Amino acid sequence: MIDHKITAGLSIVYEKKEWRVKSFESSPAIDGLLEFLVSTPGIIGMILEASNKLLAPLIPEGYITIGKELYLNHEEPTLIDEVVSLEITVTKVYENFVYMDIVGTDPHGSICKGNCVRAIVMPNILLDHAYERAEKKPE
Repeated sequence: MIDHKITAGLSIVYEKKEWRVKSFESSPAIDGLLEFLVSTPGIIGMILEASNKLLAPLIPEGYITIGKELYLNHEEPTLIDEVVSLEITVTKVYENFVYMDIVGTDPHGSICKGNCVRAIVMPNILLDHAYERAEKKPE
């Protein structure tokens, strides 16, 4: 069991005010029409930033959290010049898994909701496992 300080009920409100045009944060341009909308991958990146900001100070040195599952319903479009706010709340902690709910808003209301599971791991063990898997490639 990993000795951490994460408990159900912890939450963070995380805002992003500056989005980049023509990057993963904006939607792919279709005749230049959608590049000024916040993309789903942009919101996912924001979820990763917010989760790390919430969880990293609460886990032992030498550990990180990694994504295990993510469900996101991106319900409404947001222009890239608008502020997006995410509220991420820990709903459950089981062994080294952290379960969280996600609610996203912009100045006009709700834009997304979902949930995710992150695992607390040691990066060197994770890398060792990845290298072991790579060596077992079928010929």
